[in-house]
Amino acid sequence: MTILKVGFRALFILSFALLILTAVLSLLVGQVEVSIRDVFSIIFDDSSESEFETLVFLEIRVPRVLMAIIIGAALALAGLAVQASFANPVIDASFVGISNSAGVGAMLFGLLSPNIVILYLGAVLFAGISSLFLARSRMENDRFVLFGFAYGIGSLGVLALLSSSPSLNLGRSVTNWLFGSLALVQQSHLFAAALVAISCVVLYSLSDKLDQAFLGRDKALSLGLNHAKYRLIWLLIASVLVALTVTLYGVIAFVGLIVPQILRTFGVASHRHLVLLSPTVGGTFLLMSDTFSRTLFGSFEMPVSFLLLLIGSMLLILSLVRSSQV
Repeated sequence: MTILKVGFRALFILSFALLILTAVLSLLVGQVEVSIRDVFSIIFDDSSESEFETLVFLEIRVPRVLMAIIIGAALALAGLAVQASFANPVIDASFVGISNSAGVGAMLFGLLSPNIVILYLGAVLFAGISSLFLARSRMENDRFVLFGFAYGIGSLGVLALLSSSPSLNLGRSVTNWLFGSLALVQQSHLFAAALVAISCVVLYSLSDKLDQAFLGRDKALSLGLNHAKYRLIWLLIASVLVALTVTLYGVIAFVGLIVPQILRTFGVASHRHLVLLSPTVGGTFLLMSDTFSRTLFGSFEMPVSFLLLLIGSMLLILSLVRSSQV
């Protein structure tokens, strides 16, 4: 137990330090070069820097870095909640169609009003309905993975169809809805941090229940867990977090799959530790991905999910191959 605690503390400190380092580097790189000296000048003596550099740094770079961290944390926590709900470590909200369903809800509610609150309510509603539909499938293990994948493909097709319509896509491109982009960041979006913090606190308070549920439904029931009740709570939390991401930036895939897998690779098994580590690791991972996406090809910004899909698919294949050899 002592070794585990020391290992967790070291891993937490390392993950937080890596997050800070990644954030600093992300603030400096881009089409407009900003040095450390420029940053200090902007913060403490903005008269020495051009108005354009100040605008880029304070109005674009800083909000984008903060939102990448917040959204990465949200998706990582949602992935934990979904995996525990279905006792399956190789799924996340995008894989089984919850994210795509949230996009469909946001666009349909956009017919009522383009107000972001209305869009978010539609996304939460459709994500929640999708989660409950999956929960009532009564399928487990490989059958559930196939069922969830099929449902995800179907919801992806509906989202692609709707986002192709000028009257439904709310001014965003098909690529933005399907593959996500943090280029749409606004300072007003920082309210999302409150939802992520509340969700983290709730999941942490239920971490023992998450451990039991992750053992499987039958085992959890034998341990006295009210599985149906807690799965409803966790899926609601996942729906709230995923809907937030999709409403603001489109579908950002596989963060909720990749981050828990990375942490479990380092021997983190307890959900008490997973819930605490996932926000920092998820924030770091999405921030890295977004930084690569916007700088890799010069002036062309690649949708962030392109890179995530590549990493996620390779990780999923490795996980399946490893499990088949056990």
